[in-house]
Amino acid sequence: MSTVSGAPAGPALATPRAGVGRTLGRGSVLAVGLALGLLLLGMLAVPPPPFTPLAGRTLGILGFAVVLWATGTLDATLVAVVTMVLWPLAGVISFDESVRGFGNPVVWLLIGIMLISAAFAATGLDQRIAYRLLYLAHGRTRPTVFWTIITLLVLTFLIPTGIGRAGVMLPIAEGMMRAVRLERGSNVGKAIFLSAALVSLQSGGALMTGSAATLYAAGVFEELAGHRWTYASWLVVALPSVFLVSLLVCPLLLRLFPPELDVLEGGREYLRREMAAQGPMTAAEWKVAVLFGVMVGGWATAAWHGLENEQICLLAMLPMFLPPWPALGFQEGLRRVSWSTVVLFGASISLAVALDRSQVTGALVGRVEGLAMREWPPILIGLVTMVVVAGLRLGFPNTIGMIATVLPASIVAATTLGLNPVWLGLLAIHSSQILIVPVQSPTSMTLYSAGYFDVGEMVRSGLVMAAILIVVTLLFAQFYWPLVGVPAR
Repeated sequence: MSTVSGAPAGPALATPRAGVGRTLGRGSVLAVGLALGLLLLGMLAVPPPPFTPLAGRTLGILGFAVVLWATGTLDATLVAVVTMVLWPLAGVISFDESVRGFGNPVVWLLIGIMLISAAFAATGLDQRIAYRLLYLAHGRTRPTVFWTIITLLVLTFLIPTGIGRAGVMLPIAEGMMRAVRLERGSNVGKAIFLSAALVSLQSGGALMTGSAATLYAAGVFEELAGHRWTYASWLVVALPSVFLVSLLVCPLLLRLFPPELDVLEGGREYLRREMAAQGPMTAAEWKVAVLFGVMVGGWATAAWHGLENEQICLLAMLPMFLPPWPALGFQEGLRRVSWSTVVLFGASISLAVALDRSQVTGALVGRVEGLAMREWPPILIGLVTMVVVAGLRLGFPNTIGMIATVLPASIVAATTLGLNPVWLGLLAIHSSQILIVPVQSPTSMTLYSAGYFDVGEMVRSGLVMAAILIVVTLLFAQFYWPLVGVPAR
């Protein structure tokens, strides 16, 4: 079975001492030293105007976190918890405010979605769906790449992490490559595995529940901009552009890596054997599928019945673990949840609150006015924002850490420049999903480890896809988003 949320299930969880004794390399020691230096500088130095001493301490803690997040020296969750402890010690916000993120209702939505994803994986329903979608390609090469992308888009509704979606696709794609006896250097393998890498992450922006990062972003929008997203409202705004960008991955990769074969001899037979081995759908699978459909229907009709997204999710999730036909034991489900992601989520909310309370982002954005950006058209400001965020994303291996850094600044910048903070914030979120090199995300590293593409090939395709994503998203932001309630001003 596939793993959920990138967390290994079963015996792997019983080896907590695996990382004991690991020493830091020279580069990691330098990164820790730089991070501590920035922290001490913020704590002890008197910052120049317009920054106040409070803003200086906030910048010190922010610099500490950003260096460690960007270098991946320490676990991203550990860094977030350290900052949560530092905020009250530095007098930026109180301890109650620092831990308030764990009381955010979206935390329960995140936990509920992860448990539902565990139920899909435990029953094998996620793989059953993937096999049947890929089977529609009839063994032909180009349609196989297309249906790989469609499968990942469908899995976005079922699995809330890019690495979880990649975890489902990886063994299926490797099995197909073995069945058709294609070497790792083949263009077919490059197209299939690169499409999985590029789409697995960026498709998460299509749904509020598509990833922990988008759920976190929804919480920041409510905290700082006073805008509460619903499942339906996010889907209406974001899905069309993400869907189009994902579909454009197919002709791009087929152009960059022309397939050597028109038909994957043995590929369809492999899928047929795997589907036959699964047998008919079990009662547990039907139960999970029906409850998931009820949940999505409840989200889509929230305006009619008045229930919150989180409440609907928990109401649909709990019966999956109850008799009759439980998907798996509840304790096993809890073990499959990526609790580090939940902790990172809650702790990162305090970063947004601290930046807002200390007026750091306001002071930084105030300098922007000197560039006369207020006079620029919104589309140009949006372009600059997306390019800057995409550039910063090259140094961040963690999407939540990236969004925790740039989203509060985007919201304040929009307010200062007379733009809709939701509009500019969404552009920052979409550009945070750009992948150019494998080390930017555990999702891309998972697929890169299979050996079907190299770094240079991902850079080539990633740069073109980054340009396509920026152009398509800006066009939708300019012409479509205002029609569905998200104007630029």
